[in-house]
Amino acid sequence: MHVQFTIKEYSVSLSNFKQPYGWIMLFDEDGSWRARLNFVPLPNVNETTNVTIGGDFIELYMNMKLMDDVIDLLRNEKPLTATANSDNNIFILGTGNEPVGEEETRLFLRYGMIPINP
Repeated sequence: MHVQFTIKEYSVSLSNFKQPYGWIMLFDEDGSWRARLNFVPLPNVNETTNVTIGGDFIELYMNMKLMDDVIDLLRNEKPLTATANSDNNIFILGTGNEPVGEEETRLFLRYGMIPINP
């Protein structure tokens, strides 16, 4: 099954639960809740069953190390589209076409300051 929608709003939650560590809810242009991205430690992500689609709703599990990157995209990019295919187990969070050089220095500075040996 294939689902795609444009993201208008999102909400972020962190918890003290063992699973999931945190999640992001995605809402479409009509304000309908369309996806829940659950963030868990890598060993708990089953690569063969991490995308589930029920009707036009997407639920998936991602490595919690990606949560900051997903939040960065949601905060700084527009428009954003969520695309999922449960047959191939694929989820894509993508931007529209952008001009070359648009705010790329901001991302370089953010990642350029990460220590090599944390």
